[in-house]
Amino acid sequence: MRCADREIEIYSQGDGEVKSLVICNGMKDEGKAIFARCQKLGCHDFILAHIAIEDWNRDLSPWPAPPVFGKQSFAGKADDHLKKLKEDIVPFILEQTDEKISSVYLAGYSLAGLFALYSAFNCDLFDGIASVSGSLWYPDLDEYIRTHKISDRIKKIYFSLGDKENKTKNPLMATVADKTEMISQLLSERIETIYEINEGDHFKDPDLRVAKGIRWLLRNPADPDV
Repeated sequence: MRCADREIEIYSQGDGEVKSLVICNGMKDEGKAIFARCQKLGCHDFILAHIAIEDWNRDLSPWPAPPVFGKQSFAGKADDHLKKLKEDIVPFILEQTDEKISSVYLAGYSLAGLFALYSAFNCDLFDGIASVSGSLWYPDLDEYIRTHKISDRIKKIYFSLGDKENKTKNPLMATVADKTEMISQLLSERIETIYEINEGDHFKDPDLRVAKGIRWLLRNPADPDV
């Protein structure tokens, strides 16, 4: 199905009348794989709404920046995509389900993980976010986090990174581990956070990594941490 020029996959797990909604921005047709991983991990009942993003560098970047690999720069149009989420996509998704929604979460991988974190500072839609292998090396992001206020609605944040993601010749991208840890520690002073280290580089098991973030967001207080 489509809404606001975005292709959306919706999956539902469990028979309960009350569920959490997890929105995930990502590649086309990857929602099914993420949902299958969530089921194998034993996630609590939830609805997954996966939104396909065609131009990541345009729609998921918070402000313009020069290329860091290849020749495509970052257009900085995250606010436009966030507006579509708020005004069109989230209301559309809620119309598609008969269940009562207890919480709404936003998850994403790589630039979509950056977008999830940025969104937490620019809207009151979400109860928590998962920034999975997020592009937190993004220019000036650390200063933005220090000088802006996160939404009062955000109650939990999941960060993760591969243990080899900072092993790169690109000096900006090589800062990703230090910046992720710094941002995680800074936000943990006010919000429940976790920072998980996975094995491998940026491209290892993205579906599994996203599913692990979703599982943590959905956990009950009695559940063990990841």
